[in-house]
Amino acid sequence: MATNANPDYARDCACRNVDKGLKHHVRRMVVLTAAEDSEYVRKGLAPVMPNGSHCTGASWVSPEGTIASVYRYDDPLPKLDTPFALFVCNGGRVLTREDAENVQRWRDAGPDPLPFVDPQR
Repeated sequence: MATNANPDYARDCACRNVDKGLKHHVRRMVVLTAAEDSEYVRKGLAPVMPNGSHCTGASWVSPEGTIASVYRYDDPLPKLDTPFALFVCNGGRVLTREDAENVQRWRDAGPDPLPFVDPQR
């Protein structure tokens, strides 16, 4: 199967969505991506996070307490007590059945994910 996989696509997707989330005061964001892109995507979020933000491993935390986390599809679910905006940034890859099942697992986790609609669309 042909693929247009490119980690830049995954990073750009994550940056674009996290930036929009920050502008709309979304307090908790989760980015799901392929295992091979996760570190690149996590590091790539630095420019869009507010000054003074720090990375705690999988998550960026802003001085105001906004959290943007990058996880792989098959990562164990962390305990998320608050609703979160969920962004799937696949880097141009077609999701496998297992990836799609894991995305659904994240969607079904904990509190209802926040519906995120960009009002400028």
